[in-house]
Amino acid sequence: MKNKFLIFSINLFAVCFSRIHAQQIPLFSQNNQYDHILNPATAHRDNLVYNFDMDNHFSASFRTQWTGIEDGPKTGMLRYDRCMADERMIAGISLLTDQTGPTSTSGGFLRYAYLMPLGDGTLSVGLAAGFFQNRFKGDASYLRDAGDAIGLEDRSKFYVDFSLGAYYQAELTYNDIFYMGLSMPTVTDVEVSNKGNEDYHLYRMRHYHGSIGYVKFLSGLSGDADLSFLEPSLSINYAENAPAKANAALRFQLQGLLWVGGGYSMSFGKGLFNSDDLRLEAGVIVGSKGYKEQVFKIGYAANFSLTPYNVQLGSTHEVNLSYSF
Repeated sequence: MKNKFLIFSINLFAVCFSRIHAQQIPLFSQNNQYDHILNPATAHRDNLVYNFDMDNHFSASFRTQWTGIEDGPKTGMLRYDRCMADERMIAGISLLTDQTGPTSTSGGFLRYAYLMPLGDGTLSVGLAAGFFQNRFKGDASYLRDAGDAIGLEDRSKFYVDFSLGAYYQAELTYNDIFYMGLSMPTVTDVEVSNKGNEDYHLYRMRHYHGSIGYVKFLSGLSGDADLSFLEPSLSINYAENAPAKANAALRFQLQGLLWVGGGYSMSFGKGLFNSDDLRLEAGVIVGSKGYKEQVFKIGYAANFSLTPYNVQLGSTHEVNLSYSF
């Protein structure tokens, strides 16, 4: 039986406090596919990995979180990026929808990144601007006071958000790849609830994100193309007045055919709900070696909570499709 008591507890916590601080940007499990959401300056690594010149990148994903409870969070995304190497630019558009119980956010953003040669690599700086709608369904919530007519009212709020970032990527000895990035996925503090309603307030807080990773090719040391590699990576996310979250991951790709990987996430610092979880992922690759310079990927990932009070929430599952040419 789905655990409705947990949904009640979560919503009761939200109603009892007039100001909520938490991680408020969409979560994803296959981080290497969603770097652009957290950092608008991110450049595609596939061109270096496959030694191709692919200018167009499409992707779609769906994530369902906490399958052990009814109406657990669900996130969907559609994305298109265009790389313009001659102009040293990347432009893209992403559409997002994020549903968590009675609250949801949907919208989209445009991103622009400019690439500059720096040493043996490329430094890019990026900006993204988005237009979103936050909605609250009163009839889907559990209220502290039964019969609270105001609390049962639906609410909706439109707002604009921005993100800034910098990203460095370099091709090293033996074709290995190093990358790192720093960004602010949410630049400004925004109140997205309707002003004047003291029973319901939701604030989007400023976020910070950092990432670093290394692609180590396992053969082809003479310079021959070989697509087997190990990719360790580390990222840290932080929102003001909430626990910071660190994500460590290791991915292995076999000859441009498939990949497997895993990771461990832990939160630390100030906050009520520190948590740890284990992530596993796998995928197949089509077209990376063959007659055309194009790559089609199908990826799947699952998260499992290691924190006792979160185990009963259930696991998280994510599917991603991407096509580059």
